[in-house]
Amino acid sequence: MTNYLKLYLSDSLIELITTKLNVLQIENLVLFRKIVSYLYFIAGEEDFISLFKDNECLDIDCNSLFISNLIEFDLNSKRNLNSLNKLLLNTYYETVQEDLEQLRLKMLQITKKLSLELDVSLDIKETIKTDDLFKVMDIKFKDDYDSPLKRFLNYLFVISELQKKNIFFTLHLKEYFSEYEVEIIVKECALHEIILVDIESQNVIDLGNIEKKTIVDKDCCLII
Repeated sequence: MTNYLKLYLSDSLIELITTKLNVLQIENLVLFRKIVSYLYFIAGEEDFISLFKDNECLDIDCNSLFISNLIEFDLNSKRNLNSLNKLLLNTYYETVQEDLEQLRLKMLQITKKLSLELDVSLDIKETIKTDDLFKVMDIKFKDDYDSPLKRFLNYLFVISELQKKNIFFTLHLKEYFSEYEVEIIVKECALHEIILVDIESQNVIDLGNIEKKTIVDKDCCLII
């Protein structure tokens, strides 16, 4: 199965590969702003970018994520935590159900005893949902990595696993990481079958064999 990217200005399909950094260099600044804006909001009258797997058109929102800021990203976003709770629920439902029943009986026992001691009527919801327990525990991702590189890779892996996305768009990645770090990123992403597409407006650093570059020049001509 091969992934492709298609820009609205051409019928050409751009092959995306996991073993290199896929660079989309957009030298026309008007188009650059439009594409970045589209990726950020995934909305608009025109689909500036489309994704394909072989001949199948993919939902760009479901299959990809745009990381506009490589320094400030939230691993504990609501969407991630909901996905984590769902994964925990699906994986450990039976085990947790047994524990919840014991907890429910204990809470009922305590409530009845307290009701007698205070001589008041107490009402308690007798059912405890498994996902309620995960919310009470306030389970979150630990985000204390000692380098931007490790933190970025961890973010990619978590999103890929929880949200089942394997295509990530970044903005000016080569300005944040050295050539050596980009090489590590590409190798790690290849192991996890993650595709990276970096959007840039000009050629800052040429990474040679590490990258696969597609250029849209100032006249909006596509050069593959």
